[in-house]
Amino acid sequence: MDINNNNNNNNNIDDDVASRLADITQQAVILDERLAALCQSQSLNLPALLASTDAATRPLIAKLASHTKDMHSVIADTALMADRISRKVRLLDRDQQQVRSVLALIDDLSEIRDSAAEVQTAMAAQDWELAAIHIQRFLKHDIQRIQSVYNKYKVLTVIYLYACLIHQPSLSINTQKQLDQNESEIDPFLSEAQNQISKADLYCPPGSPDPIETLSTAKANLIQVICTEFDKAVESGDEAAIVRFFKLFAVVGERAAGLDRFANVLAGVVKRLGQDYMRAVSEADRVPTLYADLMTRLFEAVASLIDKQEMIVERHYGPGRLLRVIVRLQKEVDVQTSIVLDSFEDKRMISRKIADINALEIAASQNKPPPPTAALLDPREVDALVNEIAIMSQRTRLFSRFLEVRSNPTIKTDNPYRPSELDNIALNKQSTLTRRIKEIMSNFSTLQEFFLKKSIEKALKLDLHEPGSLTSSSVDDVFYITKTSVTRTFLTSDPLTICSVLESVGRILETEYVAVFLKRLGGGNMGTLETKEGKVGVLVILNNLDTSCDYITKLVKEINGEIDRSFGQTSPAAELERLRTCLGSLTDYGSSFKRSLMVWVENIFNQMIKPKIRPTMADVCKDVKYVLSDEEYTEADSQDVFFKRFVREFGKIIALFKSTYSPRNHNQNVSYFIDAILAEWERHMFANVKFNALGALRFDKDLRSVTSYLTSLTTWSIRDKFVRLNNASALMNVEGLGEVAEVMGVSAGWRLSVADAKRVLH
Repeated sequence: MDINNNNNNNNNIDDDVASRLADITQQAVILDERLAALCQSQSLNLPALLASTDAATRPLIAKLASHTKDMHSVIADTALMADRISRKVRLLDRDQQQVRSVLALIDDLSEIRDSAAEVQTAMAAQDWELAAIHIQRFLKHDIQRIQSVYNKYKVLTVIYLYACLIHQPSLSINTQKQLDQNESEIDPFLSEAQNQISKADLYCPPGSPDPIETLSTAKANLIQVICTEFDKAVESGDEAAIVRFFKLFAVVGERAAGLDRFANVLAGVVKRLGQDYMRAVSEADRVPTLYADLMTRLFEAVASLIDKQEMIVERHYGPGRLLRVIVRLQKEVDVQTSIVLDSFEDKRMISRKIADINALEIAASQNKPPPPTAALLDPREVDALVNEIAIMSQRTRLFSRFLEVRSNPTIKTDNPYRPSELDNIALNKQSTLTRRIKEIMSNFSTLQEFFLKKSIEKALKLDLHEPGSLTSSSVDDVFYITKTSVTRTFLTSDPLTICSVLESVGRILETEYVAVFLKRLGGGNMGTLETKEGKVGVLVILNNLDTSCDYITKLVKEINGEIDRSFGQTSPAAELERLRTCLGSLTDYGSSFKRSLMVWVENIFNQMIKPKIRPTMADVCKDVKYVLSDEEYTEADSQDVFFKRFVREFGKIIALFKSTYSPRNHNQNVSYFIDAILAEWERHMFANVKFNALGALRFDKDLRSVTSYLTSLTTWSIRDKFVRLNNASALMNVEGLGEVAEVMGVSAGWRLSVADAKRVLH
């Protein structure tokens, strides 16, 4: 019993302790929050706060305040001492920096003095490289700073005083004390010391020339010598001397002048090459790509010069400086290519050809005879001209890209470290060459369209169908020419021109090619359908259209791949989208051709086959009955009259189409053929045929045989066309009316209406 009481007491004590601890903890949290708020307060009245504390806490706070005051005093003294020490250290660092600066200045003065003496020796010995090296050392110094310091402070006062003490050994300690006591006597003493030091100036002794002036004069003289010798080397064609003095321009700090003179030399080389190439024009005037070859040779020569001289320029003048040379060469290329293009336009008579083409278009639109001169325009000449223009455009774009790559585009115009030699220097994005090529390319589409039209016209005139061939010769000829024209257009690398040609190709195929076939179908050829040759001619035209649609699909796929290869990695997304939009117009024309083809396949079926379906079906069904006895059923099963007639008679109708039509046209024609046969068979069966049980079985066999035969005529899936007849056969073979609902209900593909079912069961 006592043990239990003790346990209860212990538990009560633990609870009291826990409760008191929780209260103290909560009070501590409240005090911390109040203390934090007071510390953040702008007006902290510490005496008032101390007065508000209880009596037990005040002695502790007073003791804490005393310790705090003592510590504050110690910290303040330490901080003051640290501030004095750090100030002394900063002053010492400043003095050390000044000493280092003075020592560096003294070294610079010494080096300049030595360079002034040595450059004169080098100039006298005509050692231009050594003289240039001394000038280069001189230019590395801050000359203005050195000159300013030298003029303002010949020698520091401390050095004067030190020199005076050294050069007056007779001065005694007493004399020095007297000088210390009488400062008025120091000034004449220092004045005399200054005179002595000026007579022994180690940098510029009395009577000797100023080193800075000497080096400046030597620099001007050396630059004059370098310019003179460089010009002599250019006149004599001494390449080694040209390179030698070109390097010296960079050494003496005349990079811009050196680059300009060197660029002029290279431009002179380009000019002479251009003149040589133009002199060869008269000797090879009949070469079809003469002017494109001239421009190519000129571009290759300039590229070779840049490749050859790039290392020299970059090594001796620094990265990016080649841009100044390239810009000068670009200007010379503009001049020389303008001469080539002027001759090209004159000799090839581009303006006259364009005028003739426009005259032909106007005459055709007005149904008038073309002008005599325009009628003589030879498509072969236009073909050669278009090919030459395409090569020119391609080579020009390659050359422009080469210049951009070699111009080191990483040196941006807003780069703060951009060399001063490249100020206001940049490639001309709208150079004369670029502008002239754009002008010529504006005529490319007109010339290309004329060539394509005339080529299609000629191919259709020479159109020939060989026996056994599904198409005539014009199809392959026309699409070979079309593909060649499109491929040549991509050779130009000009997105605008490519878009223009792609949009025109579909239009030309429609008006100059497909329209001719459609005209033949709707014109004279339709009057010859009574003969086999006339029928074959019409079917071949439809095959031509079908194959043309396939060729267009293939051409579009190839062009799409060419767009990705030619522009996918280098052109912006908007340009790619524009090219694909232009290509989409050709796809639209292809779809239009397919629709026209399907219309005419159906028209030919309606004219040549459909009128024969009803009489042929009547002949096939003649004397065929489906109310049979056992003997009649056995005889019909052995003779199979209906199916044999069906294959023979309808095979005759479809034979010519099967052997002449292209696969797609044949499949489409068979589809129309089967629809017409089944519709007529169904009409005949519902109107004229009676059935019994054996007859229903015979009809089902005939239906299966016909289905198998007609299915073999095509590669398309056509079994769904037989659903209605299969439904009828199923109804015929039911054993009682009770099964009718079951048959009609379980068939998911049931097509017969209730009325049709009643007619079958009647």
